[in-house]
Amino acid sequence: MSSSRRSKRRALATPARTGSVGERAVEIVKAAAAVVGALAALIAGIVAIAKHFEHHPRAIAAVHGAKITNVTASPMRFRDYVRILGKPTSTFTAELLRRPGLLVDYGARLDGYAGVLLQVKWTLLDARGKPLQDRHGNTSLEATARRDIARKRVWVPTDGVKARRGRVLVEVFDDPAASNRVDAGESPVTPLTPPADGD
Repeated sequence: MSSSRRSKRRALATPARTGSVGERAVEIVKAAAAVVGALAALIAGIVAIAKHFEHHPRAIAAVHGAKITNVTASPMRFRDYVRILGKPTSTFTAELLRRPGLLVDYGARLDGYAGVLLQVKWTLLDARGKPLQDRHGNTSLEATARRDIARKRVWVPTDGVKARRGRVLVEVFDDPAASNRVDAGESPVTPLTPPADGD
């Protein structure tokens, strides 16, 4: 066998070299740098999200929430509601003071809404849960801490309502347009007419 053929066979049997040790080391360093860069970008993203939640209570609220609890409704004339508020009845007309209504009392458990003004809507329903005429109104609720528990009340007029018994639906929204409802609660069924006016 000629020397040229032996040389060709040795060349075929010998694996091709892909690069020197120094070149492979450079590739390893580049790969490690890429991994470190990706981790740094991930950490920076997490920090940015944390700062967003810190300065935007509404974003925090999307993770947590609000809960309406223990809704009650008691028959009460407007005169008695004014007295509960500690205001003088002399500033209102006798006709207005005699108006029948319901004192609606409800609790609100708020998480992540500090400094956010929440919209609260009440609706008068009949005993079966159907809205009564145009009996609805709005008020607001603002938490003073990251986690807050509040107890609120509102007076709902019932004069002119034909139904003798009903309930009140209380809803809370976290946007000014009151389109994103967070939670709701209903009072038990109660008489819509207060006791006879003795004053």
